[in-house]
Amino acid sequence: MVTDAPIAKTTPIGDVLRMYPGAMAVFRAHGMDCNDCMGATNETLESGARMCRADIDSLLHDLNDLTTAARQE
Repeated sequence: MVTDAPIAKTTPIGDVLRMYPGAMAVFRAHGMDCNDCMGATNETLESGARMCRADIDSLLHDLNDLTTAARQE
């Protein structure tokens, strides 16, 4: 289910993965292996990025680029 709402710091990682399966590649590119993390289901992007020492602004940019491309398909 693709949505028009932008992905935000408070978006749960699990929601992003459910809506955009291709997001896993974005998470991995930022050093986040969310598939293997038990907290990813309910954890927010901001919290997950902090735990993995990923740059949240860069992560959000890349995830929102992915969602824009998905909406255009």
